[in-house]
Amino acid sequence: MIRYHCDNGVNLMKIDLTCPVELWRYELPKEDEEACELLLYNLSDKLVTSVEVTLVLSDKENVEQTRLIYRAHDLKGEKGKTFTISVPMDEDEEKPAHVEMVVEKVWFGDNSVWRRGKGPMTEYTSNALPNSRSLEMLRYVAGPAAVGFPQEQDGLWMCVCGRPNADYTEYCIRCQREKKQVFADYSRENIEKLANQREQQLSLKAKAAREDASRLQLQREAEYNIRKKKKKIITLVVSLVAALALLAYVGVFHVLPYVEYQQAVKAFEGGQIAEAQAAFAEMGDYLEAESYVTRCRYLTAKELMNSGEKMKMAEACEIFAELGDYEDSPALKLETEYLIGCAMMDAGEYDLAQVGFQALADYKDSAAKATRCAYLIAEERLNNGSYEKAREDFLALGDYEDAALRAKEAVYRPGKEALEAGELDKALSRLEQVQDYADAKTLIQQIYYLQAANLRGQGELQAAGEKFLQAGDYENAANEASACFYIIAEGYMQEGDYTEAARRFEAIAGYEDAADKRLACVYALAKDCMDDMEYTLAREYLTQLPADYQDAATLLEESYYQPAKAAYDRKDYAQAVELYSVIPSYKDSAKQLNKARYRLADVYMEAKDYMNAIPLYEQLGDYSDSQKQLRMARYYQANILLENKDYAGAEALYNLVSGYKDTEERLSEIRYIQAEQLFFVGEIASARALYEELGSYSDAKTKVKACDYQAAMKLVEDGKLLEAAESFAVLEDYEDAATQAQAAYYALAQATRQEGRSLQAARYFELAGTYEDAALQAEAIYDERYLDVAQQAEQAMQSGEYALAFTLLDTTDLSDLPAKYAHLPQTRQEAAWQEAEKLMDAGLPYEALPYYRAVPDYKKAAERMNSLCYKIIGSWQAKNGDYYVFNEDGTCRMAGKELFFSVDKYTMSTGESKDQLRITHRISSVNGNGAVIYDLSDGTAKTIGLARAEEPQAQPQPTQEPESMEVVDE
Repeated sequence: MIRYHCDNGVNLMKIDLTCPVELWRYELPKEDEEACELLLYNLSDKLVTSVEVTLVLSDKENVEQTRLIYRAHDLKGEKGKTFTISVPMDEDEEKPAHVEMVVEKVWFGDNSVWRRGKGPMTEYTSNALPNSRSLEMLRYVAGPAAVGFPQEQDGLWMCVCGRPNADYTEYCIRCQREKKQVFADYSRENIEKLANQREQQLSLKAKAAREDASRLQLQREAEYNIRKKKKKIITLVVSLVAALALLAYVGVFHVLPYVEYQQAVKAFEGGQIAEAQAAFAEMGDYLEAESYVTRCRYLTAKELMNSGEKMKMAEACEIFAELGDYEDSPALKLETEYLIGCAMMDAGEYDLAQVGFQALADYKDSAAKATRCAYLIAEERLNNGSYEKAREDFLALGDYEDAALRAKEAVYRPGKEALEAGELDKALSRLEQVQDYADAKTLIQQIYYLQAANLRGQGELQAAGEKFLQAGDYENAANEASACFYIIAEGYMQEGDYTEAARRFEAIAGYEDAADKRLACVYALAKDCMDDMEYTLAREYLTQLPADYQDAATLLEESYYQPAKAAYDRKDYAQAVELYSVIPSYKDSAKQLNKARYRLADVYMEAKDYMNAIPLYEQLGDYSDSQKQLRMARYYQANILLENKDYAGAEALYNLVSGYKDTEERLSEIRYIQAEQLFFVGEIASARALYEELGSYSDAKTKVKACDYQAAMKLVEDGKLLEAAESFAVLEDYEDAATQAQAAYYALAQATRQEGRSLQAARYFELAGTYEDAALQAEAIYDERYLDVAQQAEQAMQSGEYALAFTLLDTTDLSDLPAKYAHLPQTRQEAAWQEAEKLMDAGLPYEALPYYRAVPDYKKAAERMNSLCYKIIGSWQAKNGDYYVFNEDGTCRMAGKELFFSVDKYTMSTGESKDQLRITHRISSVNGNGAVIYDLSDGTAKTIGLARAEEPQAQPQPTQEPESMEVVDE
């Protein structure tokens, strides 16, 4: 629904009358909330599960701020009831002052969807009345949900509930009031008439109440006057006595009023309020007489208020009203009006009580009691037979108690009464409005059943059958419907209208022999069509028959065969192929199919439509020269595809005709083009594979190098410099590959140097060759690494400090040395050799052993290590079981004694210290597993045979062997 203003200031609105939901009211976002609450009403007869709306938000001047599209999910909007959706707002935007809503889509529980059409919306003017006496009177008659008088507008009518309806609708889509009754009961003239009648009734009741109150007051005044006369007589007597006693006393005229005043006070204090009020009233403004009168009236009003009698309470209201703001008179007036309403409600005067409670508005539970009165009024109308009014009243109550159900009861009762009276149409129109209430659905079925029976009795079988169907599962309605339709179908069959008969028998296929009769009708139709050579229509009928039904299968094949022959004769080979393909085993269809295919393929070949010719030749197999023609068709189609740059398709076809004409050359051309395309889009690996496969075709070999070049460049981009450099190096003379290789090595050297691996960086700088300052960079790194060591080693060699020279070079990584320092490994060997020889000459063979071992292949180091002094080293065992162990550090254990030893050629000296050695043994021979020595210690040459000990002995480390140290690149 959309509201807009036209030029003449009239407040116009737009509505889509087909929309199944409508907006009842909305609540704008509050300070602590960021959502707009929308109360929607489901006008449809289905459950609403989701709604999509567009909200137009405007400021106080009705200037549009923004539009929101929102879809609410998981709703349970029951038919004929309200439901709420909450639309979130942007918290950063200004709060809107107005909201207009358009329903875009509505999803229902049965998975159906309503969508807003693109057609124009219907314009209308709202009939809503402002708060006024007219609106109050309208709601008194039509219920609290009424908003305005019904109106006829262009193309629609406005209901009293404010809902616009299309002209052709008989009932309001919102409140279900009948259009005719709405305009009859709720017109402005009728409401004014009823309002005037109502006011006259109220006026008469008020007049009666005032007359009762006046009559009571007159009675009280008469009683008061009698008492007053008596009092005057008494006063006169007293005055005469006093006058006689005190004739001279001048102040007698001052005593009498005071006495009366005191007597009135005494009466007031004694609870004689009416008498006191009358007495004080006679005194005028004497002392506080006026205040006492007001107080008496106040107390009298309270007494009347608490009397429980409506007339007395009405009088109390008038007194409290006259007292104005005296003490709590306004509050007591409200309470008295409330009590009057309660009394009226207890007395069953619900309409008067409702008016009173509505006037009290928010006082106590007046609103709730007003609603309760409205409910009881509706219930009275329901029980009095005023069903339409009762329904309107109950609907206006919304979700109050069981009002919704009672509204349905107001429709159900007249419907059931009409059914019992035999007024079927009237009963149906009522009960259909409340199908889900009580047993309404069953009653509706009963009505349909009765209507059907009546129609059948009148001979209207079609209408009777349809009514029986509407009766659903009521008694035997379904069978009765089929019986009606069966008779109609048989009539059509007897008249020869097999089409209509078949349709009708099909609709009741489960009834008696209807299914068989339908088949008979269909077969008769098929035979007629075959006789008339309407083969296409005949097939439609024959395909509906079982395969074993009479000769239906043969007729079906014949319905294809005859049109196929005719198509071939008129050279419509495509049609012939299509038809013969359906019946390949019928008569000579297989042979005719091949002929038709071959002819059709020839037609395609003549038209150079090779694409359609190819599948035909493929299907023909060895028929005639089909294989030859197939080869030709594939070749020429491949040429077309190649011209159209469909290389994949062309390649596939060329592969199928390998060896035919220039197929191989064309395949090479395609692969070359494909490779070029792949190379162009950066698919280098795939392009290279194709170029390599092409071998010497065109410049394929050069293109392979181009691919490798690009791949190497990609490696550079990816930071894989070593792989890139090696790849460029392989390409050698291709373009600037050599320079690119050097550049990659140079960049790799720089990166390696930054990582702290300077020696490896120097090697990469060497591989960079002449690129920029690579040679200088390499030389600088090598000098930094080796120059100091080389100079120190050279000085040590010159000064005879061979052990120092050896240690310096042995702890330095001498692998992959540059030419400048290529001599260092030789220097290391010479230093070890010289140190070993010096130690040997000094009689320290075991100190020399580590140096010989460091250079086993240098000069005579191997020969030296084969000397007896080294061969005797190890564990030996004599025949008597004694162990002889000779260690590399010059210590030994001989027959249990721990000693030092030294061997000079064949002579062995032993002693308890290195400085006290003497010749004690002579070595005769030593080989791998045995040795013979002579013990000379006692002056004899005692022979001792030794064998290598089976148990391995721990070998102590040489005391002066230099540490071997791995070079760890910094």
